[in-house]
Amino acid sequence: MTYTAAAAPLSADLSSLVILMILALAVPIVVSRLPYIRLPIVAGEIIVGMAVGRSGLNLIQPDPAIEFLTFFGLAYLMFISGLEIDFNVLLRPLKVAEGQSFISTLISHPVAFGHLALGATLVGGLLFSTFLQQAGLVGSALLMAVIISTTSLTVVLPVLKESGLLKTDYGQTLLTGAVVADFVTLILLSVAASLFVGGLSSDILMLLVLLALVAVSYRMGKTVTGLKLEFLETLLGGTAQLGVRAALALMLIFIFIAETVGAEAILGTFLAGVLVSLLASRQRSELHEKMDAIGFGFLVPIFFIMVGVNFDVGILLTNPQGLALVPLILVATYLLKGLPVLALRLIYGWRETLAASLLLSTQMSVTIAAAAVGLRIGAISETVQSAIVLVAIVTSIVSPVAFNKLAPSPPEEENRKKEFGILGTNKHARLLATNLTAQGYRVTLLDSNRRKVEAAQREGFNATWADIRRPETLAQDGQEFRFDGFIAVTGNDQINIEAARVFSEGLGTEDVFAIVHDAKHVQLAERLGIRAINPFTASVGLANYLLRNPGETALEKEAFQCDDVEVRSPDYTGVALRELQLPHYLLVFSVRRGEERLLPDGDTVLQEGDHVLVVGPKEAVKEWRGRMGRREPG
Repeated sequence: MTYTAAAAPLSADLSSLVILMILALAVPIVVSRLPYIRLPIVAGEIIVGMAVGRSGLNLIQPDPAIEFLTFFGLAYLMFISGLEIDFNVLLRPLKVAEGQSFISTLISHPVAFGHLALGATLVGGLLFSTFLQQAGLVGSALLMAVIISTTSLTVVLPVLKESGLLKTDYGQTLLTGAVVADFVTLILLSVAASLFVGGLSSDILMLLVLLALVAVSYRMGKTVTGLKLEFLETLLGGTAQLGVRAALALMLIFIFIAETVGAEAILGTFLAGVLVSLLASRQRSELHEKMDAIGFGFLVPIFFIMVGVNFDVGILLTNPQGLALVPLILVATYLLKGLPVLALRLIYGWRETLAASLLLSTQMSVTIAAAAVGLRIGAISETVQSAIVLVAIVTSIVSPVAFNKLAPSPPEEENRKKEFGILGTNKHARLLATNLTAQGYRVTLLDSNRRKVEAAQREGFNATWADIRRPETLAQDGQEFRFDGFIAVTGNDQINIEAARVFSEGLGTEDVFAIVHDAKHVQLAERLGIRAINPFTASVGLANYLLRNPGETALEKEAFQCDDVEVRSPDYTGVALRELQLPHYLLVFSVRRGEERLLPDGDTVLQEGDHVLVVGPKEAVKEWRGRMGRREPG
C-alpha cells in the first residue's frame, strides 16, 4: 500500500518522460534513413526537442524529475568525455622529427594545438567582446570572450564516436582541442564572474583545492588498484558490476565536491571521468562499453532533446535587437574559433582541416552554462542570453552535418593489416612471426640483444631493438610502439610478465599475453591482470585433441592455422555450435562478443559480430571463414 500511494503522484508527470523516451528511440532510426544529409543523432535530438518544446507544439512540460535527468545527462556526458581521453596520445613527448619544423611539431601535438587554438580565439574574442561592451550590449567583455571561446565537447565527442574517428590521431586531436577549450573556459568562467561582481573571490582558490583532490584521489586509486585484491576482481561482472558502481559513485562525489567549492558541476564530472580513465587501465575498454550504454542509451538523449525543448524562440522574435545580434555572434564564432584551427593544414589536407575547423566551432553545454551565469550576475540581458543559446543550437546542428560531409572516412578495420608485437627473437618467436605474416598480419620482433635483432633482420624479419626493462626505450623518435596485440615469448618469466604489464598499462595495448613456464609465476601474472600462457598446459591441450582425433596428422606437422573469424552470415546467426556442421577437424577455442570472452560449448549460440577463434588444417579454417563471412545479396 505504501508503494502504491507513493507512486501515484508521479503517474501524472510520466507523460512527458514517455514522450522523451519515444523521441530518443525514434531519432536514431529516422536519422539512419537520411544517409545523404548525414545528420548526427545529437543534432536530430535538438531539432525534435524544438519541435515538441516551447518553440513548437509545447508537448513536454519540464518538472523536477525531468530537470534532474537533464542535468544528470549533461553531467554524465562530461564524465564520458573525460573517460574517452587517451593519455597515451596526450602525454607523448614533444620532439621535433627530422624534416619537420618546430611549428608543425607543435600543431601535430594534440595538447599544444589545443592551447594554441584556444589562445588565439581568446585574443580575438576579447577584441570582439570589447566592441559589444562599448555598444552597451554586454556588461563584461571578458565573460563574453569566454562564452565565444567555448567548444562543445558534449557535441564533438558523440560526433567523433559516431563517425568512427575517435580512436584515430585525427579524432584525438579534435577531442583534445575540445577538452582544452572546455576545461580552460570553465576555469576562466569563474574568474570572469568573480571579477564582474567585485574582484577575485575565494572560489578561485577552491578550484585549486578541487584539482588537488583529483591528484590525491589518483594516488589513492593507484594504491588500491595495485593491490589486485582477488575478491574485488570477482565482483567486476555479473550482478555486482563493481566497476560501474565505483565510476558512478566517483562521478557523484565530484559533483558534490565541485558544487561545495563553488565550481561548475560539469567540471567536477569531467575530472571524475579523467580520473577513472587513468585508473581503469586494462579494464578501460570494457568499462567504456558499459558506461556508454547507460549514457547514450538513456541519459544523454534526454539532455539534448531538452536543450531544444527549453529554447523559446519567442523571446528573440519580439526583440529586433536580439534577433539582429544572432548573425553577428554566429559569424564571429565561426571566424574566431575556425581560423586558428586552419593551422592543422600543416599536417592534414584541406578537407580534414576545414572539417576540423567547423566541428571545433560547435558550441553547446558550457556555452549555455556560461550564458546562464552571465544572466544571473547581470553581465548580459535575457535577450543576449537567448541569442547566445540560439547560436549554440545552430552551430550544434550545422557544424556536425558539415563535418560529416568533409571529414575523412574512418579506417576500414577489415582492410587494415593488424599489427602484432612479439618480445623475443628465439625459434618460438620466429615460428609465430612466420605463421602470422603468412596470414597477412604485420609482425614486429622486439629484443634487447642487438646482435639477435640484426640476425633476425638478415633472415627477413621485421625486428627492432627495445629494452623492455626500461619502458622509455619503447619510444622511437617520439613514436610509441602501437600494436593490436602483443606477446612476450622470452625464456625469462619475469621479463615476459613485466613486458606484458608495460604494454597493457603503459601503452594501452588491449590484447596482451605472456609465456610463463613456472606455475608460481602464472599466479603472479593473473594477480597483475596479465593473460599467461603455460607451454606445458597448452601442450597437454593439444595432445588431448590429437588423442581424440587420431586421424589428424596436420597438427603434428604444424600444417595448421589459428585464426579469428567474424560471424557475418545470417545463416549462422542465432545457431548453436552443436547444430553446425564444422569442417573436418576444426576446433573452436573461444568466442569473443564485444569485450566479453566466452568459453564455448555445444549450447553456445553465435551472434552476428562474434569473433570465433578456431584452429585446424588450413583448408578447414579457409572453409569456415568462407561460411561465416557470407552476407545476403544487396
